[in-house]
Amino acid sequence: MFLVLYVDDLFLTGEEQLIVRCKRELSFEFEMKDLGLMHYFLSLEVRQKFDGIFLSQGKYTVDVLQRFGMLDCKSMSTPMMSNLKKLHETNCGSDSVDPTLYRQLIGSLMYLVHTRPNIYFAVHTLSQLCLTLDTDNGLLPNIFSDI
Repeated sequence: MFLVLYVDDLFLTGEEQLIVRCKRELSFEFEMKDLGLMHYFLSLEVRQKFDGIFLSQGKYTVDVLQRFGMLDCKSMSTPMMSNLKKLHETNCGSDSVDPTLYRQLIGSLMYLVHTRPNIYFAVHTLSQLCLTLDTDNGLLPNIFSDI
């Protein structure tokens, strides 16, 4: 059995008999409320089935796309252009992206990597670039192509 405590939330997983016994013993010591199966936690959607627990971030992904005005972005076969660094070097003299907004986007994407490891390399590469990316070069929307 696994017992996970996060702030004031307690999660139990394992054999049903052990979970029931643990909840009973904990309720003698602490005021508790059983909320049943977990469905949503820290922007993670949780689906529990007989053969396993499945995590996704569909709602979070849509929220990120909406927040950064990318709901209408077009998908690509790969989440990053192969010549990104070369393209970046040619655009360093143009208008730059708002550094705060760029950091917020990268932070949001880093959290999304937990359930979308296929975008890890692209997110890491974008996080390493200097903040002089041209807003019109189309680099940022490409990251969402495989989501």
